[in-house]
Order: sequence, then C-alpha cells, then structure tokens
Amino acid sequence: MECLREGFASATCFFSFLKAHWKRLRSTNGLERLHGEVKRRICSVRAFPDRASALRLITAVALEVTGIWDDRRYLDMSLLNSTPDSAAT
Repeated sequence: MECLREGFASATCFFSFLKAHWKRLRSTNGLERLHGEVKRRICSVRAFPDRASALRLITAVALEVTGIWDDRRYLDMSLLNSTPDSAAT
C-alpha cells in the first residue's frame, strides 16, 4: 500500500492529458524507432576511432530524425484551445 500511495500521482498523471492524446502518449514507438536507427548506423560503421566520433554519429542521427518529425504533427495541439467537452473524445 505504501508503494501505491507514494507512486499514485506519478502513475496517474497520464490521465491529466487530453483523451485524444492518450494513444500517442502511451506509446514509445518514436523512441524505439530512434534507437533502432542509431543501432543500425552504429552497426554499419562497426568501429569508431574514439568516443567523440560515435557521439557525433548519434547526434547526427538524432538531428536527422528530429528534422523528419518537425514536418509531421504527432499531437494535435489545437485541441488544447477547444472546450473540455469536445476534446474529451
């Protein structure tokens, strides 16, 4: 019970978001895709001369993916300006 009491607020903060956003918020697909792309690129290089070069590759992949995500709308933020009753569905 102590664990439930202490973690209840953190475990239920998900429900404070708009219901229309729940499906996207509960998924880690975007993060898993980024990790997969980084892993794929690292495996293709196989060996790095130093840690800094590996970090540059990871940063470049992250920036590339961020650029792709900028063109897409992941969450419809216009729902934040609507009435609570219409955003609940």
